[in-house]
Amino acid sequence: MTYDNTDADSDGVIEADIDNDSVNTGQTVTGSLSADVSAASKPLDARKANVSLDDIFQTYTAIGDPYQDGNANEYPTIIHAASAFDNPLSDWYIYTSPYSTTEVKLFHTDDPESLPWTSYGTVLTAESGSSQADSPNVVYVPEANEVRMYYHEVGPGTTGVGSQHTLLATSPESEDGTSWTKQNGTFALPGLDGQRNGKWDDNERTYASVVRDGSGFKAVYMGRDLEANERGIGMAWSPDGKDWTTMRRPIAWGNLQPNWDPQTSLDIGGPSIFRLGGEIVITWNTDADHRALTWESAKTAKGPEDTVVLPDKMNMLSGDVASNGTEAYVVTKQEIATLDWGDYL
Repeated sequence: MTYDNTDADSDGVIEADIDNDSVNTGQTVTGSLSADVSAASKPLDARKANVSLDDIFQTYTAIGDPYQDGNANEYPTIIHAASAFDNPLSDWYIYTSPYSTTEVKLFHTDDPESLPWTSYGTVLTAESGSSQADSPNVVYVPEANEVRMYYHEVGPGTTGVGSQHTLLATSPESEDGTSWTKQNGTFALPGLDGQRNGKWDDNERTYASVVRDGSGFKAVYMGRDLEANERGIGMAWSPDGKDWTTMRRPIAWGNLQPNWDPQTSLDIGGPSIFRLGGEIVITWNTDADHRALTWESAKTAKGPEDTVVLPDKMNMLSGDVASNGTEAYVVTKQEIATLDWGDYL
């Protein structure tokens, strides 16, 4: 099964119009990507300077396994809890769900480099009949006085077409982040549910990673089609973080697609999105490596040549980035690490 790689959707709207930007369809991405680097959690005053993403990623320094519980915590999210909750258990939180389990768990600490982190236990459980509650991703929304958790469930416990959907839970900023309320019951977020409409992601829209962009929200997710069971990485935009518009085509896909080298795209997944100052950065993994590009360049990316290959030491499988304005931490599969952003924070 192949998919149209053109920019116009069936209604004639250019894909990138979802964020009111224009598309230069002749754009190519070469050399180093650059970014203004600033804090990644609660909005902070930031000193900005132009810096290469390649240079930043080279400063990735692993600390170790923050969980040490014997589970495969593959899709974690990190937040500076002291910037988001009024009464946090500790300064830093990691929410994670061991793969193919039905619970989201919380780990917390005041010192991210002191291992292991303290385990709080379960904060969210899948609906009855669902076989999985996975890939939590938390975003602080101060104007709504809440922290939001995007996650997905699998199976008959969820409501909607397709087999896997992105759901939403919220926790008040006035509390401690251990109590979460599911929004809209088990119904998937509009736009992030499988539509069974013949598109490349008509069976699954999951593993969503979300970032604030001004007053709106941007996201990346893993999509899967029903016919060929083929994975891809999609982009989405929302004015409120609840109703989503997706781009027509994936920005990266597996080896059934003719424009990608099957030797570097045998399988694909683990998308992440985070802000480095003036740029929004997207990462994902393949069987062979981990890749990155900016939101802007992703609109017109045609193949691996338009991406940055991350250093081997970075295991950015659904990695998440957070900062308190002084230190920046990355949480990835089984690992907490630092990025030395220095004066760029």
